[in-house]
Amino acid sequence: FWQLTSALVSRPEKQAREVLKLLAHEDGPLADSALESLAQAGDPAASKLLIANFDDKGVLPPDSALMYLANHGGEEGWSLLEEVLAEGNSGQQHSVVWALQSRGDEHAVARLLDLAETGDPWIASTAQQSLETLGDEAREGLKSLLLEKLDSGEESSFAESAATLARLGGDDARELLMARVSDGTLTERSAALQALGQMDDP
Repeated sequence: FWQLTSALVSRPEKQAREVLKLLAHEDGPLADSALESLAQAGDPAASKLLIANFDDKGVLPPDSALMYLANHGGEEGWSLLEEVLAEGNSGQQHSVVWALQSRGDEHAVARLLDLAETGDPWIASTAQQSLETLGDEAREGLKSLLLEKLDSGEESSFAESAATLARLGGDDARELLMARVSDGTLTERSAALQALGQMDDP
């Protein structure tokens, strides 16, 4: 089905898109493939179809359409991403994180920071990885979050957080790691020393 719908979406004729839209209104694998092709092509009809599928049938959007929703779906598309985070499986939730990363604006950064703080460990870790790839504001927000969680004892994986802080850098990160070398557990001391070894000299 994917070869068929991909061929249709690449055609310049208006009729080809109309056929895809008709197919997307149906049920089954061919309809799913048509909808994914429209989304990947950035067709405005994709957002309406994805939202209608959820409203009418309770069908969550496919992973391949999430980046489209994040970047072109508007407020309704954003709401649909939240539905995937609430109801989707782990793989779908991770795909939302990558979609937010692709959007990369202040709203996406704020949601990623929230997921890094409150999401389950796997989602939080993926959100942290995404924030590292974005701009200074995202990286500083992530560093502040990790410093706060480590200072309060809320962070469950010190080694992972220490390595992230080493990559983010800064005097505040160095000071926390130095403190753990002095008064942390044996495991924390080892992780802090390893992280400090990855940082540039002050």
